[in-house]
Amino acid sequence: MARRRRIPEELGIFAVIVLVAAIFGLMSPTFRTFDNANLLLLNGAVIAFLAMGQAFVLLTGGIDLSTGSNVALTGMIAALTMRSGAPWWVAALAALAVGALVGTVNGALIHYLRLPPFIVTFAAFGVAASIPLILTGASSVNVADPMFAIIGRGSLFGVPMPVVLVVVFAIVLTVLAVVGGVSLFGGIGSLPGALLGAVLIGTVSNGMNVVGVQSYWQPLVIGLIILGGVIIDTYRRQSSLSDLLGRVLHRGGPTPPADPVATSDAPQPARAADGARTG
Repeated sequence: MARRRRIPEELGIFAVIVLVAAIFGLMSPTFRTFDNANLLLLNGAVIAFLAMGQAFVLLTGGIDLSTGSNVALTGMIAALTMRSGAPWWVAALAALAVGALVGTVNGALIHYLRLPPFIVTFAAFGVAASIPLILTGASSVNVADPMFAIIGRGSLFGVPMPVVLVVVFAIVLTVLAVVGGVSLFGGIGSLPGALLGAVLIGTVSNGMNVVGVQSYWQPLVIGLIILGGVIIDTYRRQSSLSDLLGRVLHRGGPTPPADPVATSDAPQPARAADGARTG
């Protein structure tokens, strides 16, 4: 029997993105402009970076609620490092080191103390969110280094630099994913699926800005999208399990293991009988 060709799960997310983009494009000509496309990708780059990191957490069946606070903490560390007179690359390394430290502490508490990831990362969320406010007295810190500004505001051949960095890291990290979109239940997923999810959220947010939807509606819409994704993922998993059980029941259950005695060669009982007669 020929094997059924498997349709990539990312195709469904891509179709939704095309549909959402078409709707916003019909609602506003501004959405279809090249400048708006660049702005969409630029604003979605932060979400994409978070999605890439979160994808690996979900692939192991875990969850990390501290990513947003970690971004705020590492960004403030970079700004304070440059304000102290250090060059931009030292500030960037300091930010990466602090971010890695937060992740290491979270992982160590979860692995060695067997604490729930939800509790550990929720606590880290509060700690990482408070430290920047404590260090700065809840005031902003200006960054004047032009080289550091290139990372966030520069471009390469007209493409925003954050988008270029997302593509580079996505290519490197894709070597580690399997086929399929990341499942919220762990063990299933791919980096392209996570990135498409980030593009979907960025497209919805950008489209609502273009058509003039008030900003306080955006979290509601994005929350409903995430809820819908969880519902679809749950239904898909349950349907797959139901199909598997149906196939097993249709075939009368799994085949029991073969009995080595029952499948032995027929001449053996005859030889045993001969031996009994000679004895």
